[in-house]
Amino acid sequence: MKLYVVLSLCLSFIGTGCASTNGRAGSSSYELNQDVANDAGRAQLVVVLLIDQLGSWVLKRYLPYLPKNGAFHYARRRGRVAYLHAGTFTAPGHAATFTGAPPAHSGVIANLVWNRRTHSLQNVVNQHQHPWLSDPKRFSSPKVLMVPTVGDALFAASGGRSQIVSLSFKDYAAVLAGGRNANLVLWFDSNKVHPEFTTSDYYMNELPQWLVTWQEQHPAKDYLDIWQVQDPTLAQTVNGPDDAPSEDSWDGFGRTFPHDPKNAQNPYEALIATPRGVDYLLDLALASIENLELGVDKAADFLAISISSPDVISHHFGAESWEYFELLRYIDMRLMVFIKELEKRGPVAFMLTSDHGIAPTPEKQTEDDRKGRINPRALQGRLERGLDAALGERDWIAAFQPPYIYFNDDVRQGGLRDRAAKTVLRILEKDPSIEQVFDVRKIYGSRDENSLIEYAVALSIPEHTDADIYVLPKYGRVFNDAEGAVGSNHGTPWDYDRDVPVVMWGPGIWSIHTTERMDQRRVPATMAEMLHIPAPWYVQKPPLEGAR
Repeated sequence: MKLYVVLSLCLSFIGTGCASTNGRAGSSSYELNQDVANDAGRAQLVVVLLIDQLGSWVLKRYLPYLPKNGAFHYARRRGRVAYLHAGTFTAPGHAATFTGAPPAHSGVIANLVWNRRTHSLQNVVNQHQHPWLSDPKRFSSPKVLMVPTVGDALFAASGGRSQIVSLSFKDYAAVLAGGRNANLVLWFDSNKVHPEFTTSDYYMNELPQWLVTWQEQHPAKDYLDIWQVQDPTLAQTVNGPDDAPSEDSWDGFGRTFPHDPKNAQNPYEALIATPRGVDYLLDLALASIENLELGVDKAADFLAISISSPDVISHHFGAESWEYFELLRYIDMRLMVFIKELEKRGPVAFMLTSDHGIAPTPEKQTEDDRKGRINPRALQGRLERGLDAALGERDWIAAFQPPYIYFNDDVRQGGLRDRAAKTVLRILEKDPSIEQVFDVRKIYGSRDENSLIEYAVALSIPEHTDADIYVLPKYGRVFNDAEGAVGSNHGTPWDYDRDVPVVMWGPGIWSIHTTERMDQRRVPATMAEMLHIPAPWYVQKPPLEGAR
């Protein structure tokens, strides 16, 4: 009999629990079936399936329409996890999931950060060291991480005998899930000429021969298939018309079905967003399991798989689109095939979760006072003009990468920084699309647990950061980086961004359903318990109920 633990949580760094950041308190219940503990051995392989951008509200919307024989119904029930930090982006979300630490303590504040040495935005795992094996001009490593991951804890506990593998299309997802001591960390280089999964010389100097052979036998071009809608009647019933004004043609990919990635400006970037992209990643995962013999010996192994496809789709089409619905249905069934294949190999335990949610598409929201888009470039221009008028003409802002504003170096070093910050706060506090704005130097380290928004923002800011201002949009409003009204976005402490599902099942796990509010650090503690090792040193909380 398959056994599951399904948890409905508000993951909090506050020991007493938390309420919803939008002011709505959550109910609490607890149910434990004592007679269904699985004592049929320990899992020799623990697999974390992280779906990049799967909000609890999204899964609730679609769960009735997902196949009954798919992965989500296989896991029986839906739970909920909520990150308390405000920086609900892919990189901080992965760091928090696998370390238990919010951005203030992990050092990972966003996907892209301003580099004051190069005067440019850069990938958060780009430390200008450790070039990619496929491209010596690009760099990735876990050196930004200030705390250990579950994989690092496993490496220490096993004396290096356990294998730690992390796979994703995104480098920062794979790197931050794998940590500093992973055996294999792979991400996708979508170069048009030589697209392939790669890594950096932080992990190895050359790809293993089995991977070279596998990629020769499974070239990315073989996955560039036309994406057809499987059930247009159902998609129409659930989400309305396929062609919506909030959707993006995405450089030739097209606004409506069918979608042919070969027509896109970069076919291999488009591939990531398709069902065949999911196949490509999971085929690689199976090849990794077989060639590395994961779960075979007595030392438990750890595999993290981050499926980037939903995040890409939601940014271009929104979560209420035909594309997102069709993709989620495909992932549901494809994961079921993957899970069954792994269960044939021996004792394996699974956790299925996400790194962040997504805001409802503004044009599809029903409350007019909540919907809207904010153009960061237009807002930056307005701030520059306001700063010029108040303090004199100069280039004040180096970058606005929502939610962070970075002042230019001469502003920070010339004694103007505090005056500039006060001016920006004064301008934005009058903006009807902005909920709150913070000077990061003043909000850092705040522990005002009575102000959950302020506390969430404080947890998003490390002590030494190059950011100057944090900008929080109103509930339901999104920063729109692209031209026109396109898709949706995330990155706030609002419930739709921070509430994500978590489900786990396998040997030794009790069947539980709870809506009790719990601490976020218990998730990596639970992964550690599934591996039968001590949790990473940062985590001082017990595992979730059902995994002990």
